[in-house]
Amino acid sequence: MLTEPLFKPRLTNDQVVSMKKAHTFELTIVLLIVIMACLLYLILTSRPSLNSGWEASINSTPDYILPGSDGRLYAFAGNNVTAIDSNGQVAWKFDAEQDIWKGGRGYGVGAGGSLVRYYQSVPLAAEYAGHLYLLAEKPCVEEAKKVVINNITIMDFPMDLIALSPQGEIEWKRAINETFPVSGYLQVVEGPFYPDGPAYFWYPIISGPIVSGDRLYIFHDGQEDVYDANGTLAYKLYGLSSEPVVDERGYVYAVLATPISKQSATSSIDAGAYYVNVTPSSIIAAFRPDGTQAWSLDLGESAAPISVGTGGYTDGLSRLLFANQTLYVPVQNGIVAVSTDGRVLWVRHLNDGSYTLFEPMPVDPEGNVYFRQDRSIAQICVIRPNGQAQVSPWVFNFWSGEAEPGSQTPVFLEGHDGIVYGTGSTTYMSPDQFNETYRAGYFDPGHVTAYDLAKNRTLWTFTIPAEDTHALLLTPDNYELIHIQGLGLDIRPDNAGAYTSITQNRVIYVYPGQNVTYVTYEYTIHEDPIVLNQSRGMYVRALYALDNSGRLLWKEPIGSIKQAVVSNDTLYYSTWDGQMGGGASIAGGIAIIASLYLVLRFVAVGAVSRARAVLHVNENRNALMEYIEANPGSTAREITKGLPMNMGTLRYHLLILSMNHKITSHQDGDKYVRYFKNAGTYTREELMLLSLARREPVRKILETLSKNPGMTGTELSKALGVSTTAVYRHLNLLSERQIVGRELERESGPGYRVREEYLPYVERMIRGQ
Repeated sequence: MLTEPLFKPRLTNDQVVSMKKAHTFELTIVLLIVIMACLLYLILTSRPSLNSGWEASINSTPDYILPGSDGRLYAFAGNNVTAIDSNGQVAWKFDAEQDIWKGGRGYGVGAGGSLVRYYQSVPLAAEYAGHLYLLAEKPCVEEAKKVVINNITIMDFPMDLIALSPQGEIEWKRAINETFPVSGYLQVVEGPFYPDGPAYFWYPIISGPIVSGDRLYIFHDGQEDVYDANGTLAYKLYGLSSEPVVDERGYVYAVLATPISKQSATSSIDAGAYYVNVTPSSIIAAFRPDGTQAWSLDLGESAAPISVGTGGYTDGLSRLLFANQTLYVPVQNGIVAVSTDGRVLWVRHLNDGSYTLFEPMPVDPEGNVYFRQDRSIAQICVIRPNGQAQVSPWVFNFWSGEAEPGSQTPVFLEGHDGIVYGTGSTTYMSPDQFNETYRAGYFDPGHVTAYDLAKNRTLWTFTIPAEDTHALLLTPDNYELIHIQGLGLDIRPDNAGAYTSITQNRVIYVYPGQNVTYVTYEYTIHEDPIVLNQSRGMYVRALYALDNSGRLLWKEPIGSIKQAVVSNDTLYYSTWDGQMGGGASIAGGIAIIASLYLVLRFVAVGAVSRARAVLHVNENRNALMEYIEANPGSTAREITKGLPMNMGTLRYHLLILSMNHKITSHQDGDKYVRYFKNAGTYTREELMLLSLARREPVRKILETLSKNPGMTGTELSKALGVSTTAVYRHLNLLSERQIVGRELERESGPGYRVREEYLPYVERMIRGQ
């Protein structure tokens, strides 16, 4: 960082004497500003963290967590449910004594070096005002309903809808009467417990419960069961092809099924595969809250089954979408928009390729519908609320292995409300590259980028901080640090000899909220197989909280988070060892800051108005203005070294000049606030570059890369006489600000260059203009 001012204005004796004078109202305002600044600093630096919430133990590893009302959290482990209140205290525990029914759901999680998707099995449960509703079956062969088809005896277990009170007691239980067979999965079980041959178990496709108002909605066997809060069956809807949607009025909208004979439906049982005999029709219907039909509409083409997850397979069901008071019906390679009164608004087919509905984010609150190309490396097509289609300029890798060196294709992580989150592909690391990386004590763990698909722009890129990477010699006491849950380690005895390869693994989760995005990031590199006391490894493992601009709010080291969920910007999580937790949100801090700002403005407005009247008369301010013009990007502390002015008086005059638009400030990271001539003098890019240029190593790196693009971190270290660790730290900062980009991997590592849009500013900075 530059410590000497570039220019010191000469001061007259009268100016020096004037600087030492203090008006009474100025001293009062200065004192007030200092007090408020200290309070704001304490609030801003006391960022909430994972440890500022609560932790509890349920003595088992939760399979799934569900946030409920009033900060309550429900943990599902096997057939048990534990309710934890907002203070982290166990409110109650419930043993279902039945198998809690689970359905497939989940996507957007990278695991291992190949970032393979997972498909999570979650309990079918919902909560409303402290009441928990769940589905459970009785896995007793004696109670199973037996159906013989094609000389095969199929067992179908009875299902119950269970309602639990806020105290965890059963309020009521209702049997779900199934009509077998309609749609589901046929599982074949063989072994010594079945001496007479294989047994066939039927698992129907069920969805719900959905809670809307005082009603519960359960879809099964081509029908919808609707219950009131007391468990009384209000009505049933028959002949549906898939689960319907429910609006805030209690109207139900569904795609009707095509009638089909039982003979053709059951003539081709294929054990071990999806068995579906409900075919979507071309008719969509609406039903009033009393179950009577309000209208029906023939679309002229059948609704289409949609894919489940990011794997591309279907379960034969056609799901309606609902957003912005509009119904969206998937059809073959397209979508039909229908109003809630039964009118076709528009029809859009995608004829320039094979597309599938983008299930992680099929529709956003504004009514944009998302499709993706039906292949692993693909683009996403956005169909806007007016029916116009636009293909996103970004290409995403949905099933990524190790990428080719220099691959720029982001790997899909998560989609939420029109925003897609991606990360870079992993690339092969040779033993030589690992040796250099290990010596430097730093490896590039990557980044997470948010893309706004509807607006076709990159919102932000968060680069994993360099200081979060760790290098270690693997011993019996620390080798677990490079172990990612669910992935094995090959550990050999001491005399096993040298390693044979380099193994990389990473798991990335993104949990979007309204004002906070949480990222759990695990990335490990190690010599494989592991010979304890001989092999080496590196890792980064942390939880990051980011604001809507991708800036880091806070971070925490993590060990074994199994899953997490965000509700009202608060993070709830469970760990592999049975711990539960709820982290703090940032809303409280923002409210306090806003209140302090109003108080400051109310009290100080009079003083500021008086100061504005004599803006150009005060010699202190004139000297300060001259200094900032000659030394753009100076901090307050640097200014006090160049001018005989105490910090309190300086901050007062900085405030006056700022409020009168004579100067502007720029936040340079978390540590520095730098001052420049008024806001129209410099562009945003120049403010950023001039701020960074005050740090001498950063300035030298920018100058060197502008003249020698493509240099590696090692080459920059040698050319500048700076340690490799320091160079990578500064490169990480410049990459995070998107000033410097990476080139193709070379033998000594990736090359770097100043991005084209910033190159003119860097050259101008070098010339001193």
